[in-house]
Amino acid sequence: MWLLQGRSNMSTVGVAFVSPTNSPLFIKRFDDESSLDLLFVIHSALDAVEESQASSMRASRKCYLGLLSLIDGYAVYGYLSNTLIKVIVVLDAQPNAYVVPNDAAMEAYLKKLYFIYVDAVSNPFFEMNSCFQVDEVSNLDPSKMPRYPELMISFHNRIAQLAQRTWVS
Repeated sequence: MWLLQGRSNMSTVGVAFVSPTNSPLFIKRFDDESSLDLLFVIHSALDAVEESQASSMRASRKCYLGLLSLIDGYAVYGYLSNTLIKVIVVLDAQPNAYVVPNDAAMEAYLKKLYFIYVDAVSNPFFEMNSCFQVDEVSNLDPSKMPRYPELMISFHNRIAQLAQRTWVS
């Protein structure tokens, strides 16, 4: 069960996986809003990740970065792997007056997302760069079609299935 420090519901707005060079590997938005504000929020979160990384020089081996920012009605959480892959989760915090989830629950959620990523990229036939550009395989230009679209679809579905959970008190 997902726990909140307070009362209300909170849902995942977006999930992003970002490379060590801060280039997006995968960005998925789960509501019908414009993606531009989500990109802004994610880029702002990357600044917070770099600040925390520079200030502590990663003396701690803990990958969970916690709450990175509360911005524009979103609560942004981060996870930084030992290979410097960043997992950014954006939650809709506005209807809840910025009530935030329990850190232990968020850490478990981010770890699960990261393990889905690791499982996908461990497959030598999976093409991660194709995930960033695609929402549906049917809309793909044939020249950009991955060789094994079922792997990409499976990755998308696993991320979406985990992100559908609502944070409830």
